[in-house]
Amino acid sequence: MGKLTYIVLTNPVPGKEAEFEEWYDTVHVADMRRVPGVRSGRRFRLVPEADQAVPCPWRSLAIYEWDVDDVAQARAALARAGAAGETPLSPALSMGDIGHWFFVPVEDEPA
Repeated sequence: MGKLTYIVLTNPVPGKEAEFEEWYDTVHVADMRRVPGVRSGRRFRLVPEADQAVPCPWRSLAIYEWDVDDVAQARAALARAGAAGETPLSPALSMGDIGHWFFVPVEDEPA
């Protein structure tokens, strides 16, 4: 288990869903995995047909496991990668409703 887990919730720009899916699946997750400190990354799609008591406002979830335990260090690595053009964002990504947070494990992974 990584020391930090970075959760990112996103949506496509309306009408650019196919471009968003292509970019996220073939470009962005791979770019994020190359950021120093990121150990793994995986993307998930919302199951829209699911009977959910509370509607989810996001269609896409990405989970990145980090090998660092300092949020400031992780944020700095993300900023450096972004500034260097190593994690370019797509115009198909809706920038107005992104949710992203760092989490830490509550307990050690079971043996």
